[in-house]
Parts: sequence; structure tokens; C-alpha cells
Amino acid sequence: MKNKLLNLTLAISILVSTFGLLEAPARAAPSTETPLPVYYALDEVLFQLGSKYFGSNKSSITISDVTITPTGTDPISRVELRDSEDNVLQTLINTSGNTYKVPNPVTPLSNNISLISTDKVSINRGTFEWFRDPNKKVWMYDYDDPDIKGGITQRYYKSDDKVYDRPSSNTCRIHIGLPTDNLPTYPPGYEDTGQCNEATDYREGTLDTSNVMMKVTEDTQGKSITISPTDAVSLNFDNQTFEYVKVGNLERINIKSMSQGKINTKTLTYRFEYAAVYNVEPDIIDDTKPSWVLTWFNSWAISLKGEVYRYPQMKIVYVTTPPTEKTNLSFPSITAPKCVAAGEDSSYTYKLMNSGPAVTTAFKVKISTDGREIITHTFPGIGRETKDGTFTYKFPSSGLKTITFLADSDNVLTLDPASERTKTLTVDVQTSCSGGGDPDPGGCSLGAGCPGEITGKLTVRDKEIEWKDDNVFDVTIDTPPNSCKPTQGRFKAIQGDNEYVYGWTSTISSSNFDTTYFRFKSNQYPGNMQPGSVKVLYYVEDTCGRTSLIGPDDFKIVKISGVPTIEVAWYSQDNLKINEAIQDDIVYVKAKATDTKNEKITLSWDFSKSTWLSSLPSLYGWKAPLDKESYTGIKATTKGSHNVCVTAINESGASASACAYLDVLGPEPKAVITVGGWPKEERRIELSGSRSYSPRKLPLTYQWTIEPMAGQTEGTMADISYIAPLIGELKDFKTTKKGKYLVTLVVTDTLGLSNDTWEIVDVAPDIAPVAKITGNQIAARQTSDRTLAPFVLLGYGASLDADIISKRYWTLTYDANNDGVFHEPVTAEIDEDALVQGWEYPYTIGSDQLIITKTGEHIVTVKGQNVGKYRFGLRVIESPGQPTDLVH
Repeated sequence: MKNKLLNLTLAISILVSTFGLLEAPARAAPSTETPLPVYYALDEVLFQLGSKYFGSNKSSITISDVTITPTGTDPISRVELRDSEDNVLQTLINTSGNTYKVPNPVTPLSNNISLISTDKVSINRGTFEWFRDPNKKVWMYDYDDPDIKGGITQRYYKSDDKVYDRPSSNTCRIHIGLPTDNLPTYPPGYEDTGQCNEATDYREGTLDTSNVMMKVTEDTQGKSITISPTDAVSLNFDNQTFEYVKVGNLERINIKSMSQGKINTKTLTYRFEYAAVYNVEPDIIDDTKPSWVLTWFNSWAISLKGEVYRYPQMKIVYVTTPPTEKTNLSFPSITAPKCVAAGEDSSYTYKLMNSGPAVTTAFKVKISTDGREIITHTFPGIGRETKDGTFTYKFPSSGLKTITFLADSDNVLTLDPASERTKTLTVDVQTSCSGGGDPDPGGCSLGAGCPGEITGKLTVRDKEIEWKDDNVFDVTIDTPPNSCKPTQGRFKAIQGDNEYVYGWTSTISSSNFDTTYFRFKSNQYPGNMQPGSVKVLYYVEDTCGRTSLIGPDDFKIVKISGVPTIEVAWYSQDNLKINEAIQDDIVYVKAKATDTKNEKITLSWDFSKSTWLSSLPSLYGWKAPLDKESYTGIKATTKGSHNVCVTAINESGASASACAYLDVLGPEPKAVITVGGWPKEERRIELSGSRSYSPRKLPLTYQWTIEPMAGQTEGTMADISYIAPLIGELKDFKTTKKGKYLVTLVVTDTLGLSNDTWEIVDVAPDIAPVAKITGNQIAARQTSDRTLAPFVLLGYGASLDADIISKRYWTLTYDANNDGVFHEPVTAEIDEDALVQGWEYPYTIGSDQLIITKTGEHIVTVKGQNVGKYRFGLRVIESPGQPTDLVH
């Protein structure tokens, strides 16, 4: 019967083992992503811009902490802040329980959202005043901008002795800074010259935007999005829409130039500058005092442009991942003899349990005492089962001893973090086990009811302590009821199968008081006690040979999870943080981890994100697991961007990750071309290689080539001008023909290493100016003026590409036979600059005579005597408004 039972047991054992071998390996279950909304403060979102962005005037946004309630039982593996396209913006950190925090405020994207005003803002009527001093020689105006010429009065002087009732259109000397009173007729020296009736002024005040809104300029899918101007981040004048509003004699044509205005977005105060020619009658003339004052009015209507910050639409996404089941080893029980005597062999048994998947890898269980190995057992593998182990050991001396059991002592298995692979047994070794094997001289084993009569009070000072904190046990003995006096005592702490018995002390015999510490040492509490309730007892022996039990008292160990933080960075050999290295430099990478509860942190490095990084562990012999604080002596052999990451995991299982990029640059220099100047025909185009650089900080030489692109330009090499040779950091060129030109730059360092780059310069055409004549189309002969009919003509000339109108030529024709064809002769071109203002110049056309007179700035009056049609022509000539000289 015994043999049959044995055979049956073996058969079952083999069958179970076989199924264990065929068991499929555990596979990682897929993760689940669950999105959660992000809630913003009311004032943080100005408007929604489609499904991807929103507008805000906040320079940063702090996302509120989020508490997550998972819908399933799978643990949260990570929580991320993402944009609408699932790009990860930040990884949230766990602060406590299921509460997570976005570690840094969110900042705007680089491209702001542009705004334009729905209507123009009116700048109400203002004034400009010219003054003439009492000696009638000086015209002046005030210009108090502190950034322009000291902010003091400018005075214009004529060098002749004439008295002018209006500022002259000719050239004046300009003097700055003399006192307002007691002006000399001609002050010594002058700082500048200029046209006598031209001046610069400014307007400032507070904008009235009550009827204006700012509109988003980009595509809003047919929906108009507007905000108040005061909600904009920046606000400026749109200089292209400055509209001069005529409120007096000054015309739009009198305004020569406008400057960039400035607006304070919060207060809506503004300032802009303009220059004007004051060659029309003043709106107000005050000649009642010796010092004349002439006043002109001006008014404006201007569009506003502005910006607000662009933020991505955001969401919180938490990822849950089913835990991967791993081997879970523990010691459910350890059995020792009731009495262990010094110098005698004693047998011990233990049970080793695996509550995880089966494993076929051989592993070891080491048993040791006082740091010395007693025996090591080898297990060929283990299923989801419990196995027994037995050994014999002889303690050489009496006293409290500990035996430590360590499963997988050779670290060949992948264990579940919950594995209780270590267990400690405390043994009270007696000098002798005679007398029936009772362990205590008083005949009472610890933990059993004892017949002693001594009483007292046992107190645990802290009823609850946090993990790693210490506690204190106190006991006070009452007055003994008889002549039996206490001789020695000991404390005992019990937690389930774990217990720890303190050594006997005689302190109690003299003071009737005893105390001891419950301390966290060598990363564990006495008896390897864990979070949970602990019971404390006290045993006291007396002079009558009896043992009394005092207590119990309880306390609780509470483990509050810590939150790890992790930083990682690359360093150079001289210990400087870097994010760039030159090929073959020696570098190292280092992580710094902390924990809010000072829990032990384990690092786990990820070198898998580039081929070069993946090769480092085997190249340098780094042993698994990759958990060191730093890895040094790394030679950066491979060019490119390499990202290494490290995860910090604390004892509670909370984790945090960080990554650091290292861009490995080649030793060769980098060529960079910057194109400036004016890419237009016959203008200076500036080429710069100043942004080129050598990673090794070596001096560079520069070699340029400039050539027309076939089929994309009208120019040839003969049309390109430059100062030879084509070397140097800066190089200018110009061309007479529009089109595209290929510019290349080769930079070379002193080691002979070089790099090249190219840019296409698109040269725009030099656009011809436009000319226009306005004036009266019908004139009546004036009896008072020799029966001549006057045509007052304003010659308007403008450059469409910022050039300068330098010459105006007039032509005159009379249709003598009134056939409307104008076959009659035309006058030679009349140079407007050759005309003296107010003088009459007669021109004969066939048998007819016309008279032309310059009556103002680009204004002429043509007088004819005959009835019929006249034709007037104007040709304007421009000169370059940008530099044409070559400097480099």
C-alpha cells in the first residue's frame, strides 16, 4: 500500500511538472489610455481657435492637480499632459494616492495669434505751431521728445536779411538749444540744414477703443472671433493703414512720413511721429504780438494690430497597464525546536512558497546566522506550489540568535516586487534543555500564561508611527505583593508570524522601570516587521523563580508612499553640464534622485533610444541591472541626437522619469548664410557668414560663389558686381537684372575641415515710379490777368518700392485745330527745379504761347489765352532709396 501511494504521488508530481514546462510565458497585456478634460480658470481662455488651439493673454498657465479614479483594477502606469494631436507636453508626478500634478506651468507656443481691429481708431484733432521771434529773422517749433535731439526747441534761420511772413520753402540753417528769450539775430554755428517749412511732430494721448474690437486674422472657418483691445498681449498701430483726416488746410500730400507708433496695451496711451511740409495757409494766424504764431490742424484714423498667446488644446491622459505576473517567493512558515541548546544539533524546517507563475530556472536559498552561511539549498525550479526545506545546525553559545533565510540568493529570477524573499527567525539558545526542555529557568515559555504575581504597566509611547520612524516601549513595575523581587526583564514584539524577543536586562531589579527602542536599522525593523499592527509584551522574572507577563500594548506602523523626483544630465570631462559634444569627446551621464519620504530609490536606465546608446552597455561591460547613479568614460563616437532616459522607483513603487539629449556634432565647422540688405536690382545685397561656427572654436576662412540660376533669371555673370576676391565673413554684391541667384559659402577651419551651404537670393525688379496730375480741367479766361485762363496743376510722383522721387519734368501742348488728336508740337521738358517760385516762364508752341509758373511745392500754374483743349504731361525720375555702394 505504501509503494502504491508513493508511485501515485510521483506520477502526480511528474504530471504537474510537465504542465509547468508547457505553460506559455506571460505576455504584457496592452495598455489602456483614458482621456480626461483640463479645466482652466475663467480668465485664462479668451477664445477657442478650432479644435487645436485657444487664445490667452496669460504668459503661463498652471494646470490644477487631478485626482484619478480608474474605471478598472489595472494600476496607473503613467499620467501625461497632451495636446489635441497626442503629443506629450509633460508627464505628471504623483503627489499622493491617485492625485497627480503637472510639474511645470504650461507656456505658450512660439507663434502668437495675430489680431487686427474691426474699425479704425480716430485720433482727434491736434495742432502744430510755428513761431516767429520778434526780430522777424527766426522761425522755430518745439519738439520735446527726449529721444530726439535732446527734446528742446529747434530754430530755423535764413542767411539773408529778408522778413518772411511764412516759413520759407528754401533751405534754412537749423540751430538747437538756445534760450527762448533774447535770441541773437544770427547765433554762432548751427547743427544742421533743412527745408525751412518742413518739421517733425508727434501725437500722443489715450486711445478711445470703446467702439473697436480686435479680430483674429487667421482662418476661423467662417466664424468671427473678436476680443477687447485691452485683452491683447501686445498692441501697435498698423502703419500701412494710417489715414490722414483733413480738418484744416493741411492736405494728405503734405504728410511726408510716418514713424512706428507705440501703444501701452494696458493703459491704451499712445504716441506716434510724423513729418509734414507746411506750405499751405495756416488755420489760425496770431499776429497780435511781436512774436507771430501760425497754427495748422491735423487728425488721423488708424487701424490697430496686436497679438495674444497661442496655446494648444490640452487633455490629461492616464495609462493603465495590467501588471505582468512574476515569480513571487515567500516563506509562509519556519519551524524550530521548542528548546535549542548551545553545542547541540537542532533541526529546522521551512516552507518555500511561489504564488506566481512556474519557473524552471534553478535558484538558491541561502541560510545564514550572524553573517555566516549555514547552508545553501538549490531548487531546480518551482511551480505555483509550496516546497519544504530542512537543515541541522549547532549554535556554539547561548543567547538570542537570528537565522536569516534568503530566497533566490543568486539573483537569477525575475521576482515580483511583492516577494517576501527574506525572513528572519529569532532563536533563544539555552545553555541546556534538561528538565523537560523548558526554555526559561522559571519553567514558563514566552507567550504562554505565566504563574508569576508581579504586575505593572506597559506603555508604547507612539500609538502610530510612519515607516522608518522609531518607537519607545516603557514598563513600570507595581510594588510586589510579597517578598518576590524582580530580577530581570525582556520585551517582546509580535506581528503575525514575525516576532522579535529583546535580551534580558537587570535594569528592572533596581528601578522597577525598563525601557527599549523599536528602531529601523539596516533597512528593516526588528523581526522584519512590516506596516500594520504590532503587539508588545513584557516578561519579568523574580527572586522566587517565577515569570510574570505584563501587557500587552499595541501600536501601528503606517507606510505613506513617497514621491520620487529625478534629474538627469550629460557632463563633459571637466564636470560641466552639456547638451552638445564634439565627436570623440569623453562624456558621462549622471542622475540625481530624491524622495519626499526619503524612501530608498532604485534607478533603471534606458539606453535604447539610439543605436549608439544601445551599444554602450556591452561596449563598456555595464552589468545588468543598469541601476548606477552615473555612467562615466563614454566616448561620443556617433554623430546625431541621442536621448537617454532614467526611471526612479521608490520602495512604494511610485516612479518618475527624466530624459536628457546629447547632440554629438562632427568636428567639421558649420556654414550658415544670412542674407540682408536690399534684394532688388542695382541695390546692395549683403551676405554674411557670421553665424557660421566651428565646434572646436577654431578660426574660419570663408569662400563665396554667386551665380545666376539658369532659366530663373534674366541676368548673367556679367551683370553681377562685387569687390573681389570672394572671400571674408561679409560679402556684398549687386546685379542689374532681376531673378534668382545661387549663393554658396564654404567655411574651412585651421585643421582643413570644411563645410558648405547655399541660399537662393530672389532679386526683385526695380519698379518704375508713377506720376499723376490733378487740377482743374476747365479754366475761364480772367479779364484781370491779360484774359489768360489759369490751370493749377499738382504733380504727384510716387515710388512703389521706397525709392526717392528726385526730378519732375513738365510738358505742355495746345490742340490748335481743336480736333482732339494733339498732333501739334509739344514743349521741351521743363525741369521743375529750374523754375523760381513766382516767376513766369513763357513757352511758344507753334504760333501760340503758354505761360508756366511754379506756385508751390510740385504745384505749377499754366496760363493760356486761346479757347480749346490743352494737354499737360509730367515725367518723374527716381533715385535709389537704398544703398547702391559695395562695402565688403
